[in-house]
Amino acid sequence: MVKNAVERYIRVDLKYKFQILTDIVWVMLNIIAFGLLGNIVSGVNVDMNGQSLRDFLLVGVLFWAFFDRAYTDTVETIPEEASRGTIGFLVTNNVSILTLLISRNISSTLKTFLYTLLVIPILYFVGVFHFSILSLPIIIGTFLLIWLFMITISIFISSFNIIFKRVTPFAQMLLYGLKIASGYYFPIQALDAYIPGISGLAFGLPVVSGLYFVRDVAISNNMEHMGEYLTSMIFGTIVMGVVAFVTYKMLEKKSQKWGTLEFY
Repeated sequence: MVKNAVERYIRVDLKYKFQILTDIVWVMLNIIAFGLLGNIVSGVNVDMNGQSLRDFLLVGVLFWAFFDRAYTDTVETIPEEASRGTIGFLVTNNVSILTLLISRNISSTLKTFLYTLLVIPILYFVGVFHFSILSLPIIIGTFLLIWLFMITISIFISSFNIIFKRVTPFAQMLLYGLKIASGYYFPIQALDAYIPGISGLAFGLPVVSGLYFVRDVAISNNMEHMGEYLTSMIFGTIVMGVVAFVTYKMLEKKSQKWGTLEFY
């Protein structure tokens, strides 16, 4: 009996080839992230703008703690509503999926904001933060810009949930990739030793320029590159917003035609 059940689940899992590919990439990303982190800890010379690795990592943890949960909750909105049996009711009562996604993101962000507020005094106490009160509005504005960018990413990924199932592993892989690219685990300049010039391209992503700007201001009270960082964040958010909206509307029309939400 167990043997037959095992074979059945294997056959089911093999039907989701995209998830298999996602799992493979997930393993590779872990190897890259922690392999490079190990190299840096071992003494690889990377310019960190005078920031210690401890401060570098702690600010990265705070930064992503603010966005991680809201992103995950948003991507899981449609599957959760489907598991409750409420997705058909919402659709037939003209409740927009886009409204659900944005509402879920906002509620999760408010909850996460309260959590992260508890961490800030601790980072002050251990001597991570050195920014002045005058810099606080700039830091808050940066977080708001990145929050908008992460909403667009969340909507983009969630759009595929309208048509397909088991998108969550891909969503987590993308989040992990964004963390690596943003310098969550190690300074992205370390990648230049393997792919010359890749760090310069990475700064075009709002999460990369945003996290590095927050580090510069919070740790070093340095706003020297503020114009470049803000340009990257604003432009990147606008572009991703357009891509997310077009993708959502396209897949929403397909779902209405195929009835994929009503029978999710």
